[in-house]
Amino acid sequence: MSGFVLQYRPQLNRWVFGAATQDKDAAPLNYTASFQVPEVNRWTALTGVYDAGAAQFRLYVDGQLGGVQNNVAPWPATHGLAIGRDLVNGSPAEFFPGMIDEVSTHYDVMPEDAIRRRADWPAPVTGQLGRYADGAGRRGSYATSEPAPGGYHFDQSLGMLVDGSQPNTRTLYSCYAGTDAFTSPDPACEGQTVGGPIGSVYTVQPTNIATVAVYRCNTGPDHFESLDAACEGATGEGILGYTLAYAPLVRYNSSTTIDHFTTAEGVRPGYILEGQHGFVALDSPSSTQAITSCVTDTDQFVSTNALCEGKTVIGTTGRLWTTAPVGVAANPVYRCISPVGESMISTLATCEGWTVDKLLGYALDKVPDDAPVFPAGARSAAALILPDKSTSTPARTAVSPG
Repeated sequence: MSGFVLQYRPQLNRWVFGAATQDKDAAPLNYTASFQVPEVNRWTALTGVYDAGAAQFRLYVDGQLGGVQNNVAPWPATHGLAIGRDLVNGSPAEFFPGMIDEVSTHYDVMPEDAIRRRADWPAPVTGQLGRYADGAGRRGSYATSEPAPGGYHFDQSLGMLVDGSQPNTRTLYSCYAGTDAFTSPDPACEGQTVGGPIGSVYTVQPTNIATVAVYRCNTGPDHFESLDAACEGATGEGILGYTLAYAPLVRYNSSTTIDHFTTAEGVRPGYILEGQHGFVALDSPSSTQAITSCVTDTDQFVSTNALCEGKTVIGTTGRLWTTAPVGVAANPVYRCISPVGESMISTLATCEGWTVDKLLGYALDKVPDDAPVFPAGARSAAALILPDKSTSTPARTAVSPG
């Protein structure tokens, strides 16, 4: 067996970090194990620390201390780093049956706050109806002004919530049916468990304000919300309401690698919010073009080319105005290049000392706050809710915006 191991041990059903007691085949493993039981199909951030001064192994799971082993003295290994397997009797063995990503090693003891940052998902800009996801891929929608529920991280903007004191609005509620999070206009959550109010949406589309419809969708085991009328291939259950058709364009910076990440969607763990460039459109107003989030090697960049200029496509992330809109404050959005070739987005013509690559477009400085105007005769109506109390999942009936 080689030196340190950070792995899953099926006989324990735990994550472990440690090392063999000596450089010899079949030598026992000296290790610390996690308190947490691993969950299948859920991404988990693991960090193993050998503190030579304290003679201690420490294991962190999702940024939290998960196990400690004292009085350890590992032998100096000479083999290279192996990812996804161990070495038993001189041969590769104990292959990991899953996916591994974002591996790094350090020769110093990483502070606990740095370990926590590496595992933390950055909080989104407030004011949005956000779609969140957990490590197992389950989705739920919440106000981004509130802390995310345990285990969930921001995934996608569903637009900006509206002022509930305006006419033709209603409140949405977070609800739960077992492990399935869903959103409802019913304060009683259609007979399921009530999580609490999220915020307000329009029940009727204003004629003078850009809005997008928010659809409730159902895959069977998982309800989720979407801006796609086709529910991304899932079963549609109707429109929950209409949000303002804007999302913050935000720049993040990695706490561990040299990378700036600009998007209107969620980012990976380990990134820190640096600032906001303005607001992109979520609908398709005139004089706008879609921008795409791209990646080349470890560098994320933004492009007006849907194919990412031949690089890897992450996905679209809203639309920028091609020219400065008249009568509305807007910020120019430049793509900048560092001396080592890293891409970054900035609203400064100087590119903060980097080289200006190109002007991508313009982002609104703030969300328009015009008083809504509704079609003649428009009025709110109650949602069509028919709870099926014979099942443990929310009723799969239509919900209506009004």
